[in-house]
Amino acid sequence: TPDTPNTPDMPNTPDTPDTPDTPDTPDTPNTPDTPNTPDTPDTPDVTEPPVVHKFTLEYKAGTGGRIIGSLSQTIESGKDGSSVIAVADDGYEFIGWSDGTESAERQDKAVTENISVTALFEADNPDFVSGAGTKTRPYCIANVEHLKNVRKYPEAHFVLCNDIVLDYTDGQSNFTQLFDDEIMFNGSFDGNGCKIVNLKIYNNSTFYSGLFACIGGKGSVKNLTLENAEINGTNYIGGIAGYSLGTVTNCSVSGKINYLFENTYKVFVGGIAGKIENKLDKCDSDVDILCSGIKGESHIGGIAGEMSFGNYSNFITETYSNVNIEVDSNSKMCAGGLFGRIIGSGSVNLEKCYVTGEITVNTMDYGACYGGGLIGEVYSNYGDINNCYSTAEITVNSGYRVYCGGLAGTSGNISNSYSTGKMTITGRDSICCGGLAGTSRDISNSYANADITVNADITVGVDYVYVGGLCGYSIDNSNGINISNSYSVCKIAVTNEDILFFGALAGYSKMLILNNAHWLYYADSGYDYAVGYNEALGVPTNIGSTRHTNISDFYTLAEVLNKGLEEPVWKNVNGRLPTLKSKEEVDKTRFYRISKSRLQRYAL
Repeated sequence: TPDTPNTPDMPNTPDTPDTPDTPDTPDTPNTPDTPNTPDTPDTPDVTEPPVVHKFTLEYKAGTGGRIIGSLSQTIESGKDGSSVIAVADDGYEFIGWSDGTESAERQDKAVTENISVTALFEADNPDFVSGAGTKTRPYCIANVEHLKNVRKYPEAHFVLCNDIVLDYTDGQSNFTQLFDDEIMFNGSFDGNGCKIVNLKIYNNSTFYSGLFACIGGKGSVKNLTLENAEINGTNYIGGIAGYSLGTVTNCSVSGKINYLFENTYKVFVGGIAGKIENKLDKCDSDVDILCSGIKGESHIGGIAGEMSFGNYSNFITETYSNVNIEVDSNSKMCAGGLFGRIIGSGSVNLEKCYVTGEITVNTMDYGACYGGGLIGEVYSNYGDINNCYSTAEITVNSGYRVYCGGLAGTSGNISNSYSTGKMTITGRDSICCGGLAGTSRDISNSYANADITVNADITVGVDYVYVGGLCGYSIDNSNGINISNSYSVCKIAVTNEDILFFGALAGYSKMLILNNAHWLYYADSGYDYAVGYNEALGVPTNIGSTRHTNISDFYTLAEVLNKGLEEPVWKNVNGRLPTLKSKEEVDKTRFYRISKSRLQRYAL
């Protein structure tokens, strides 16, 4: 195929001629300055007048009274209103304002809101002098009729306005106990430091006898004195109450408490209350208690026959009695200058309590006896005695077992306490007898100084006799029982001692540890050892004790007894036996010791 001929070259395009320059735009002439706008003259200040807030006070009177003063007031904010007074009409009593203000005269100050209140009045209760039966306005009792009217109001609150003296009667009764076991007293009764004199009750128709037959769990009685009272009853007998589930504090009773035989049920007799199952504190009694012919189990005490409590610690302080107790029973019996028996699953602590007087007990047949200057029996996990004493003389004649001590028949720990009352004990089965306690746990900083006679007429069974200057039998303890910084100068005589554990400090213990313990040896005593038998050692023992043959050794013994103590508690005065310092003396010594130590430290 023949070649295609070449395409001829295209001719060059001629150049585009240059565009001529655009001539410069002439400058725009300057705009002349705008003349200044003259200043706007200042607007003169305009002060608004202050806003004054005003409030209204309105005072109204309810039925039964009137108001003295301005009833309607307009008050500027923050200012005070003028005083007004609520005045009750005859037969009425002012009880307060509707906003809770209690005083009859009021002045509302620094007012910042409207106030409208009403003065409230209440018709007088003819059963009492005054009051509304509330905690803040209790019924006021001024005479015997008022006192009798208390029975109408089981949950009200009362105050004794003055002493009440009942007419003395040679008859059986001049007053009927208040309330019973079906309707208990669950209010409050404040004796206000006043007295009820010559109260006499004779009640053999119900179980409960006292000013109050029964006090409920919400009830309370305080600051009340019964003077020259005589209460005769059957099963629960006491000056303030036959039976109390409530609280009794700061009460005092003097007079006679007598048991009337009507049945074979249990018997609870006390100067303050027959039985207490809650709280008692700071009470005292000066009473003769006579209980003859009792057939059932009995609990007799200068304060209460039985003190019962739950699983908690119960503290009884500054409680004391002067007693003359005589009991004749054919069954188990617990008798004490303060409490016949203390029972509970918790612990009880007696602090700064004491007893004077006499306790005489006879129990026949199989009537076991628990007797003590303070407590007959502690039936509790622990029943501790601290800073207490008894000088009561104790006589027991039992047809069965006996647990008896100058402070307690059975006890927990004993510290800073003592007993000096004479004891005469007769038993026909096992006997536990000690200058401080029949049975006890630890004993520290304590002493006994008494004549003790034990007649062990073992005719009922073949049993044992445990007698000691401080305790008859020390209760078992896995860590051992301790007697420390204590002494006994008791003179002890025991007859019919065929099966006898007899020691100057303790009769018997499984594991007794003596430390700085002292005792006086009597040549005619019949004992040669501090502990009649220590089961852990298998023999009688004097280990840890010091025997003294001369009473004069004790006249300077306080310094020795104080060895090892953080604060000295013993003192010798005028060549006498060592005695315990009061708590106030010990506290004073502690204060001086601490102060001296601080001064020395600052000096360094």
